[in-house]
Amino acid sequence: MTIKVILLRKVPVEQELDLRPLLVRLRACCMEENPGYIGGETLINADDPTEILVISTWADIHAWNRWVNSDRRASLQRQIDELLGSETKYQVYYHA
Repeated sequence: MTIKVILLRKVPVEQELDLRPLLVRLRACCMEENPGYIGGETLINADDPTEILVISTWADIHAWNRWVNSDRRASLQRQIDELLGSETKYQVYYHA
């Protein structure tokens, strides 16, 4: 059963340019290493451009868990969270 993972990040304006390369690397690694990754999109809040929402689609919860628990992802995620000064929030959803 496919799942959707919602990631929410609060990006201070002064960190936006430094964040972009990390996000590109994170997505590239995800696409290269995870056959269960189907796709994703990044959205910026129209009322608050410091809020970024990512919606990713996965073949199943197992594919997501492999990625979220991988050392490579964890390393990049630590760099992102340190840059932002806060942890990225995750929520996993499935179709009813």
